[in-house]
Amino acid sequence: VGAGDWHTARRTAWVGALLALLIAGTVGAAVGLAPNQFAGLFTQDPDVGAIAARALSWVGPAFGGFGLGMALYFASMGAGRMRWPIAAGLCRIALAAGGGWLLANVAGMGLDGHFLGVALGITSYGLVTAIGVRKGEWSPRH
Repeated sequence: VGAGDWHTARRTAWVGALLALLIAGTVGAAVGLAPNQFAGLFTQDPDVGAIAARALSWVGPAFGGFGLGMALYFASMGAGRMRWPIAAGLCRIALAAGGGWLLANVAGMGLDGHFLGVALGITSYGLVTAIGVRKGEWSPRH
């Protein structure tokens, strides 16, 4: 961290992260509110479009968490504090794959369960990464 100024580094990371959250969250809200229109940008096949729209309706609202997580991931990398971002990535995979499987197969949600698992994974990624960008973690090592 430049000049050892951890306070400014944390503040700068959070400003960037909140901006990423706002932008990605706005895009995600638009996608979540109009999933058919967005799916139609990528396929003309009605069956593929229907499944894509279902996925986007679940995952779109979670885009903000991904923006938050990615911004703080790269800030953490620059600060040399990668423990929490790595844990966040593992949470994301576990929830998307394992949680999605449980929701789809055990809870009986089918394909929507997989999509919800991905949305929960993306959200957890942002939240867990954010936990790591705090004074106790982002400070000089002794």
